[in-house]
Amino acid sequence: MDTLLQTSISCLALSQCALLISSALSKDTSRTGLAAASLSFLTCLALLWLSSLEHMRSARPSDLISVFILVSIILDVPQARTLWLRHRSDIAVATTFTTCLAIKIAILFLESRSKQPWLLAPYRAYSRETLTNIFDRTVLWWLGPLFLLAYRKNHRFEDLYAIDDSLLSGSVEHRFMQHWSRLRKSDFEIMSTRFLHIKQADTVLKSVRYCEQSS
Repeated sequence: MDTLLQTSISCLALSQCALLISSALSKDTSRTGLAAASLSFLTCLALLWLSSLEHMRSARPSDLISVFILVSIILDVPQARTLWLRHRSDIAVATTFTTCLAIKIAILFLESRSKQPWLLAPYRAYSRETLTNIFDRTVLWWLGPLFLLAYRKNHRFEDLYAIDDSLLSGSVEHRFMQHWSRLRKSDFEIMSTRFLHIKQADTVLKSVRYCEQSS
């Protein structure tokens, strides 16, 4: 998948270079449009380097690349329409820009895919939440297969996804004991007093509810 993604980003960089040349040769292109085309080409080169770095050091799809490409697509759609309306006599700029937009959509699809099938054995055991892209985590889409399974049968313990090591009871207990050992005596007395106040308030509330039910 990394080879295909790198190839797509390379094609995007070549398309942006062609767009830069077309914009420079077009009479309808302003200085701002030429500067934007130059900046987009440099961004593609940085994107190619960042994608290689993220592939080697991250087990999940890149959040930065995914968000950047999505925002870029949203902003490029109305710009593509404007270019087609302005460059009716010379469609080289509009065609090249639309090609770049199509490649960005392909890059977003490839970048959003999970890397789990290509990960090494120790990293494949990571939780599903850890390996999903930012969009799935935002809308909790990664829980979809678990919900669908619940419609067909009752869940068993083996059907549940693995959780992060930091959330396991052993890790949580170890961190809790570390913080607990750092508490000063005064802090412990404050916590004990607050706990007693909560218990007293809970007892009073239960008594009031019992009196209301009895009456």
